[in-house]
Parts: sequence; C-alpha cells; structure tokens
Amino acid sequence: MPRITIPYGLKTTYLQRMLAGFLLAAAIYLYDIAIPLPGSSGLAIHLPLIMGLFFLIGMKKQDIFFLINISLFFTVFAIIQRVYYTVPFSPARMYSGLFMFITLMVCTARLWSISREHGHQQLFLFCRWFFRLHLALQICGTFLMLATGQLVQASYIPGLPRSFGFAGEASHVGVILAPLIFLSVVYPSVFSKNFGGKIAHALLFISVFVLAASATGVAIYALAFVCRLIVSKSLVPLLLGAPLVLLMIFLIPQIYARVTGVFTLDLDAVSRGDNISVLVFAKGAEMALAALEYYPFGVGMLNFQELLPYSLVAKLGPPFDTLNNFDGSSLLFKGVGEFGYAFLLLYLLSLWKFFRSIATERRPSLDIILQNGFIFAFLIAALRGGSYFSGPAMVGLSLTLYTVLTRSPASERESRSIPCSP
Repeated sequence: MPRITIPYGLKTTYLQRMLAGFLLAAAIYLYDIAIPLPGSSGLAIHLPLIMGLFFLIGMKKQDIFFLINISLFFTVFAIIQRVYYTVPFSPARMYSGLFMFITLMVCTARLWSISREHGHQQLFLFCRWFFRLHLALQICGTFLMLATGQLVQASYIPGLPRSFGFAGEASHVGVILAPLIFLSVVYPSVFSKNFGGKIAHALLFISVFVLAASATGVAIYALAFVCRLIVSKSLVPLLLGAPLVLLMIFLIPQIYARVTGVFTLDLDAVSRGDNISVLVFAKGAEMALAALEYYPFGVGMLNFQELLPYSLVAKLGPPFDTLNNFDGSSLLFKGVGEFGYAFLLLYLLSLWKFFRSIATERRPSLDIILQNGFIFAFLIAALRGGSYFSGPAMVGLSLTLYTVLTRSPASERESRSIPCSP
C-alpha cells in the first residue's frame, strides 16, 4: 500500500495518480448528477468529490503560482465590476461563486498535471469504465422503456425511446462525450488503442446518434470532422463525414427542425411547441450582446439573470421568460454576460490556439491531443452548456486559463517526447 504524502514538489504516489484519473473522469461523466439542495437545482456531485479529495493530491509550486494569479485576476475584476456598476447585483452570490470557480480551476489543473506525469493511463482507465457504464445505463433504460411502453422522452428514431445514461437530457450526452468524439474522428488510432479497438467507434456513435439522438450531437460530430479535415489536410474526412451528418439531419425530422430553425426563427413553429430551444438560444444571445453594450466588464459571476430585461424573446411570455435565465443555454453567452469582453477575448484566444495547434502540430504528443480534446469540449459548450463546471468543458476551461495565466498546462519538452499520429 503506497504511503499517502502531500507532494509539494515531490513525486506522486500510486493512490494520488488513481485519484487524479478518477476525479477527472468523474468530472466528465457525473456533472448532470446533482445533490438536492433547497432553493436550487442542486450541487453537481463531482464538485464536492474534487474539492473533498483534493487534500490527498496536494500542490506544486506552479499550482500555487496559478492560484495566486487567478485569484488576483478575478478579485480585481470583481472589484472593478462592483465599482463600475450601480445596479444592485448580489455580491454574496458573486463572491461565493468566484471562490468555487477559482478552487475548481486550480484543482482541475493540478489533477491534469498529475495525470500527465504517467501518460494519462489512469484517466483512460476510468474513462473507459465510465463510458461502458454510461452505455450500459443507456441500453438498460431503452429496454426498460420499451418493455413498459413508456416513451419518457420524445422518440427521434421511430419506435426507439431516447435514453441518456449519466446525462440529464439527450443534448448532454454529446456534451459529455465531446472529447471522445474528438479523439474518435480526429485521432482514430489513439481512440481505438485506449478505448477497446475499432468497435469503440461504433459504440460511441450508437450512444450519441442512436440511443440519444440530438441536434447537439450532430453539430459536435460535424465540427469534429472539420477538425479532422484540418489535421489530415485531405478531403477524405469531408467526403466521409458530410454525408453522415447530412443523413442524420434529413432523416430525423426533429433534428432538421432544430437546424433549420436557427436560420428561420419561425414564431408559428414556436407556438406549436417546436423549436423552443432555438428561441431560448436566441434569448441567451440577446442577453450576452446586451452585456457587451451596457456592461463591458460583465454583471458578475452567477448574475447572468440580471440581463433578462434586455431580451425581447423573454417578453414573448411563458416558457421563454423562465427557461435558461441563469445560463443562456450557452457557456459562451453566460461567460460574456458575466465577464464581458474579457471572456469573449478568452474564448477567441482559445479558438485561435486550438486551430493553430491541430493545424501545425505534425506529430503531437498524447498529452497535446488530449488537451485539444478537452479544449474542443470547452469551445463547443458555446452551442450547448450553461455552466463553468459542465463536465469536460470545465477541464478545457481550466487548461485554457492555466495557459493564459502561467505558461502552459503541459511541458513542451515532455509533451513532444511521446509523439502520436492520427
């Protein structure tokens, strides 16, 4: 049994590496499972898990440096927000949210650092276990609903109910599995090696498209094929991916309605109960744009709902005056609303660095590939994801902030020592 130590600059123990892999995997898969709390939607179970077990992990010098930098930045930013605005936003909510945000960002960066030291073996191990359990839950849920005749969720594929596994809804399945989708499409050999061979690609596709079909899943796969096109510099991924994505769009009426609704915003369809998600997304965009115009520093952590009066969609009445008031149905909208131009610049910087990395890295290391997979999850959270702590997007956001506020979440010398190919 390895001795538990608190490694301030020391090598990590086996237990600490296992904890790091488990907590990162738990952050990915368990964010939709919440502990009930009065007066709220609950506390995602992975948050107390990470903060409660982090004392077994400890910190290194660079993690303390990151903690100081991120604390100073957001503290100064919060003071500017309070001084700049006279609107009575909730300071208690803002500062408590900032405390949890800073703690989780530092914890996640440290967990990643430990996982990287040993080639992310434990992370892959627990991700495989969680994915298999997630798929088993989806299959069992599907058979249970078929056996009882209860279509709990609207059936996208005729006769087949949608089952979500660890996720709370169909679109969240794609969000949870975004890093795996990135690996499967962009670096298929890496995915096959670490998730059980070529059959894992089919199982991932079944989980996202068959058992929990959603427009979000289609969009994530489409963006992954774009990344594959950039990496391979070949039209083959486009020729393979475009027909698959188009087939899913045109064969499933609900997905077709969601996609076309982005461009039409048909209010008659809304009155029939169709395309409500599109209008809710538009409401979030209105609130974020209002923040850029009237509150360039944002309205403060966890105060996004204060922008509701600036939304015309919300004035349409129920259900638009209540749906997604706290997140805008998009991590990008929420971040821009609460931190203004600073978050917009962070997102654009992440976008640029991500595409530069996949376009220029000819033989990226496993660590670089995984980093890009989680940053991909952070970027696609602009399409669907309303929390800074939403599964893999939280990991991607932590890596992004670490890169901006320190040097890099991965040592360049170490990361190039184990090259991988698509």
